[in-house]
Amino acid sequence: MRDYDAVLAPAYADTLRRKIAALRSLSPGLDPAALGLDARLAGALVDHTLFACKQAAETRDGELARRALALWSRSNAVQPARLLGLRGRAWLTVDASLCLRRPEIDASFDTPCYIVSDEALSSSAPRGLSQAEFDQMGRLIEASGLSFLADRASAILVMLRYRTLDESLTGYTLFPFVGTNFTDWTESPLRMGECLLHEAAHTWLNLLVRARRVQPRTSRLYPSPWRGVDRPAIGIVHGAWAFSIVYLYYDRLARLGGAGLLPDKQVRYCHDRRGYELLRLRQVAPFIEAAVGDVGDRLIREGLIEIYPGFQDEGEKP
Repeated sequence: MRDYDAVLAPAYADTLRRKIAALRSLSPGLDPAALGLDARLAGALVDHTLFACKQAAETRDGELARRALALWSRSNAVQPARLLGLRGRAWLTVDASLCLRRPEIDASFDTPCYIVSDEALSSSAPRGLSQAEFDQMGRLIEASGLSFLADRASAILVMLRYRTLDESLTGYTLFPFVGTNFTDWTESPLRMGECLLHEAAHTWLNLLVRARRVQPRTSRLYPSPWRGVDRPAIGIVHGAWAFSIVYLYYDRLARLGGAGLLPDKQVRYCHDRRGYELLRLRQVAPFIEAAVGDVGDRLIREGLIEIYPGFQDEGEKP
């Protein structure tokens, strides 16, 4: 898949400067560098603070604003147990139960909204994944050739619920929080790699939509095989984009026989998931061109052509 850094990097840097300026305007003297985090991770946290402060102003919730800004206190050190390393980058893992929530905020989304707080940042509560499991997940993602998504589109993992290996995992992203994945977790590095890539794909596409100032048409709806309801074009493109990444993840690991990283049972699982994802992706083939046309962006279309199996089957891959 082509690299969109030439488009995304300048737009992201400019957006980050604006966010930090907005944060400092709320609390003069506040220093986003005080926590010692890299720009990618600090930028993801700034999104949480700015969103919380905006909501606090609209609802006159002084406690929400105080807790949101307290995150940046110099005395609020990030607990080392909260940070996991992957490919030279730090990832912040946060317990959802320690985040800020408000019913009125949840009501504005289809899914619960967890805002990273001072307590969530400094708590030493169990984090979920071990560094060894995270390392194995990173090796699987690297073997699939999709590391660029994990490197550039994710920074924070808000851990929702523990699931056994036999249970399905729920994960999602929310548009205001660039780089934050809200996800269930389990001990399987293979399945956690899927969750991370899936949500990173959504974030990657959201960044591209923002950078390109895309204004999708919303007048037409299309049936979504993933949600079982009719959705506007951008929802269909998001689904095709993210699940094509999931398909590629399992397809490549299956073709590699697990790349020497998986037991036979999990390699068979890769084969099964490849077939399952391909079946659902092909359900949008009759109208994917129309949906992409409604989104109306050349780079998004070119990117989807590269990863969506339907386009590839028709010989349209460049």
